[in-house]
Amino acid sequence: MSNENGGNGRHYQTAYAVAKAVEFLSWWVLIGGVMVGPVLAASSRDRLLVGIAVAVGGFTVGLGLVFIAQLTLIFIDTEDNTRQLVSEMRKTNAMLAETLSVIVANLNQIASSGRK
Repeated sequence: MSNENGGNGRHYQTAYAVAKAVEFLSWWVLIGGVMVGPVLAASSRDRLLVGIAVAVGGFTVGLGLVFIAQLTLIFIDTEDNTRQLVSEMRKTNAMLAETLSVIVANLNQIASSGRK
């Protein structure tokens, strides 16, 4: 895909890269919290509440970060799709204008030959 500036690629490349990095890290937070929490809870009775808190906290924070990262990716994709749609609409309008001008020229030619 090419953008308006003649280059290739998507707009908002930094936001896309950051969102993908946050998504990757947030999955690690989620999985790590869910795995480490039960291990802490099982290690001793003193760490039971800490283990539960780590599991619930890791799951909640990880899931929230995944949601935010994917929401950012949705906004970027929506912008990209809108840009492509506008580009296609411009092409369609140009083709329509060309077709209409040919039709008008043909009608004018028919009208002028009918007057003779």
